[in-house]
Amino acid sequence: MSVLTSWLTYIRIRREDGGRQFLPELYIAFGISAMISVLWYLAGAPNSFGKDGLIDGLGGITTVLAGFFVAGLVAIATFFRENSSLDDIIERGPAIIGFGTDDQESLTRRQYVCSMFGFLVGLSFFLAISAVFLRSFATSISLLLVPELLDLVPQVGWSAVLEISGVFIWILLFSWQIIVTLRGLYYLMDRIYDVRPTLGRKPRERDEGPNVTPL
Repeated sequence: MSVLTSWLTYIRIRREDGGRQFLPELYIAFGISAMISVLWYLAGAPNSFGKDGLIDGLGGITTVLAGFFVAGLVAIATFFRENSSLDDIIERGPAIIGFGTDDQESLTRRQYVCSMFGFLVGLSFFLAISAVFLRSFATSISLLLVPELLDLVPQVGWSAVLEISGVFIWILLFSWQIIVTLRGLYYLMDRIYDVRPTLGRKPRERDEGPNVTPL
């Protein structure tokens, strides 16, 4: 696996039936993004990419979240290394890498959460950097492209189409990030403390599988 694409391991995870695990999250993010984009358009798209605008403000949030994601990744990778149930293979609702190949592997909970937070770190970097570029070049790109497009097809409001499309795609990724973050918080707040039962202690009923955990 390439060093530059290792953070995308999370989207390679499949369920026991072979379905992509991230798709339900992406569907929810799609609905949220569509709703916000429509409301933003109806509001007249007052400031989409400029300074102190929608994308600029949310980009600042992703920058702050990046530090939290890195801390979460370090924590889950190093906590409870000895006799930890985090290193047990997920049995209920398994998370599978390389589904249907000779390299198929069922992940432990530690591997699963590490892949989750690694994905969040990479996604937050992408969103933060893209927000900076959009703020810096939005005005220049608009001045260069929109007049030419309007000359070709004057009846189409290309400026609005490009702006709302950009808002939709960026909000889609941001919404997906928030949904995965909530899933990660669930694991950090609950499953990280679930240890193997000891003598005289009633075993805790576990339902750790990522595919049966509510969003």
